[in-house]
Amino acid sequence: MKSKHPILSISLFLYVFPFKILYSKFSIRRSFFNDGFSLIELMISVSILSVGILALVTMQVSSIRVNNSASNLTEAIIMAQAQSERLISLPLSHPDLTDTDGDGNSGLDDDTSGTADHSYESDSIFSIFWNVASEEIISNTKTVNVIVTWNDKHLNLQRVIPGK
Repeated sequence: MKSKHPILSISLFLYVFPFKILYSKFSIRRSFFNDGFSLIELMISVSILSVGILALVTMQVSSIRVNNSASNLTEAIIMAQAQSERLISLPLSHPDLTDTDGDGNSGLDDDTSGTADHSYESDSIFSIFWNVASEEIISNTKTVNVIVTWNDKHLNLQRVIPGK
């Protein structure tokens, strides 16, 4: 390819020629360094991978604990609602609807077998307590507070009170 202008062809040669030399030297060096991984590179990549896997395992264990606690909470709410429904269906003169210790409204939050008006210890990890206050607000009515407690391995003592 001949150029009409000799100055232009010389300048193209000067621009193209040095890049070809640099490129060919770079490709020789590059093939020299691409023979494989060094032991240091391998150790660094394995340590980064180990940290990532450890984080995933920790997250999985935490997720299992939270799911277990949520399951316990759901079961406790269901038990408290079932007990509340059972007590609502009873006549007002039933023995389960009596204020056994006579403490009225002040004893509605008692949550141990020694202080609660009534209790039910199930075979599972849950305990159900209910306290009764007779005719405190309106005559011929009773206020009942149901409390479900359990001991969680990862959390402290839990309570569920669906309503008074």
